[in-house]
Order: sequence, then C-alpha cells, then structure tokens
Amino acid sequence: MIGRCKVGRLFTSTFRRCNGRASSGFQSCFESAKPLHFLCVPHTGKSNRYDSTIPYRFITVHNTQYEELGSHFNWNTNMKPIDEKMKSKFSTKSKAAVIFLDKCRSRSKREVLVKDLQKELGRFNLTVDVFGECGPRQCRRKTMQSCYWRVKKMYYFYLAFEDSMSADYITQAVLNAYDNYAVPIVYGGVHYNKYLPPGSYLNAVNASAATLAETMHDIIANREQYYNYFRWRNHYIISKSTPLDGCDLCQLMNHPARLKQTSSYEKFRKWWNPNYIQRCDSN
Repeated sequence: MIGRCKVGRLFTSTFRRCNGRASSGFQSCFESAKPLHFLCVPHTGKSNRYDSTIPYRFITVHNTQYEELGSHFNWNTNMKPIDEKMKSKFSTKSKAAVIFLDKCRSRSKREVLVKDLQKELGRFNLTVDVFGECGPRQCRRKTMQSCYWRVKKMYYFYLAFEDSMSADYITQAVLNAYDNYAVPIVYGGVHYNKYLPPGSYLNAVNASAATLAETMHDIIANREQYYNYFRWRNHYIISKSTPLDGCDLCQLMNHPARLKQTSSYEKFRKWWNPNYIQRCDSN
C-alpha cells in the first residue's frame, strides 16, 4: 500500500526505481547478471530522465486560454512585443543578477561560474548578489516572499544554475526567474529549448564568464532588447506541474495499457548516468 492506494504490479518487476532527484546523485554501482526491468523511473522536477517509463515534467506550459500544451508542440517563433503596461514592471530594476544559493559545493561547479561571473561583471560596475547560506545576504524560507519581491523589483537576471549537469534535470530555479519578471540565465544538462520559450533566457553552458558578462551588460544597456525576453508572456503561461503523488503513481502503474508494457534496460547504469564510472569510483 502507498497511502490508501493498492499497489498491484509494483512488486512483479525484477527491479524498479522511483526517484525525484538528479541521476548523478543516486548511483547504481552494482553489477547485474541480467537486464533490469523497470516500471517507473519518473522524471520529476528534481529527477533527470524524460525517457523514463513514467516521465513527469517539472514545468507545465499552457497557452493564454489555459490549455495545457503537453510535451510535443512547436514554440511560436514570431512573438508579439510586450505592451507599455508590461514594460512598466521593469522600471525599478537597477541590479544585474541574483542567485539563491544554499548548497555551496555542487557537482556542476556552479559556484565557480558564479565567482568568475562576479569578477567579469566588475569590469562593467555590475554585480551578482548571492542570497542564502553561501552568500552575505540571507533568504530564509519564512521570508522568501520578500526575497522574490526583490528579484521582481531590482534584478534584471536570475542565475538558474543547477547543482547537477544531469540530462533533463530542471528545477524551481528557472521559475524563480519567470515568476518574478527576471530573465533566467540557465546552466544545466537540459536541452532547454524543449522546456523553455525561445528568446526567453540566456544559456551559460557554452559561454565563458567574460562573454556572458558582456552580453548581460549590453542587454541591460538596451531596454528594448531586454523587453524582447518577455515576449513569451503574450503567448504562454509557464508554471510548476502538479506533483505526482503515490496515488497518482498507483493509477498510472495499474492502467490496463501499462500492465501490458515492459521496459528493459540492459545497460542501466550507463542510461541512468553516462558518467557512472567516475561517480562510482569517487564513492
């Protein structure tokens, strides 16, 4: 039983794995003499495999009529400019970037990029403010609303840097930007064009800190260019998906079509995390 849900097929599989975090943080460092059969390795906002047997996207995209668009649609690439009312929301912004950071050491080495970016932005008299346990400014759970208010009113960019570079791993960090009218600068192992509207973010993965700092400076100096990063709001609504709880999972696993399905991964460790050898050796 999970809660009050009856689990039928859950215990008939050779192996099953349900996870809610990045795959690089949960290693399978064991050998298996036969293929592993899976019922669920659900991809949640804190998981990292969209090709799981039962995938789950952290972010849900709706059109302006509140119709959910699912995962297979083409983004609009000819978006309308924002109006004056929307532009007025950015009139009080004066600081370059901010990040909420409670985990000071990460597998993605995001803290290194933050430090390098702070140095490069200094050439333009711009800064990155770090809130949380890893910076001089505090942002506790009880006072998060005031911190979000600061993002909305003061900062042009929010650093949505993930702590893992795992495939399909995307978290609340991106929504911290979108929900508070800041442009996200993303850094992770995701193909962001599958999840986020084109022209709504900067991707730091393949950019040097110097190039990124110069780009940020140029955008801040050109208001019309900055406004373009919010055109998506005329066409889409992006929000956090409803969590997949135990009862929802039970229903999915006991669906008649699902009961006839078998998923097998002969090289599970490599599928789960291509860098498993390095991660397992470090344990």
